[in-house]
Amino acid sequence: GGVDCLDEDPQTAVRCFHKAIELDNEYVAPYIGLGTVYFSANLSKAEAYLHCAFELSQAKFGNKWPSSLEWGDVDNRQYLLAIHYQGLVLWRQNKPEEAMKLFKLLLQLNPADNQGARYLVAAIYEGLTWGAPTLDNDTMMGDVLLRQNTKHKFFKYG
Repeated sequence: GGVDCLDEDPQTAVRCFHKAIELDNEYVAPYIGLGTVYFSANLSKAEAYLHCAFELSQAKFGNKWPSSLEWGDVDNRQYLLAIHYQGLVLWRQNKPEEAMKLFKLLLQLNPADNQGARYLVAAIYEGLTWGAPTLDNDTMMGDVLLRQNTKHKFFKYG
């Protein structure tokens, strides 16, 4: 599939994702794949695919998110990723409050937080902008998480 080709052969990945959409244009995962292919190189193209994935995800649940979407259920991952990437797009567009709502939604839907949304919430509370060097430093982000979670209590450990 397309995901297998992402690193070594992005063109083949793109073809695979487009083929998957031809077969089922309501399948969320290939839109996420295309969004990740273009996320660094062509932001407007990435945003269009990722927004589509997000809208399809919302539509799947009748525009009302369920009470839980655990990562352990593989079928849920495409929806959790769609929310995650839509949040990243919003943050990158300098809309941190809107991004934060989606990252907090991830924590509500999947409290185990397999995606690390807690770090993104902490970063936004900290006032960090998209691409801040701190985000690449695990030790510093651990400190940011501890400081902001103590203050705002958005993540429960264990």
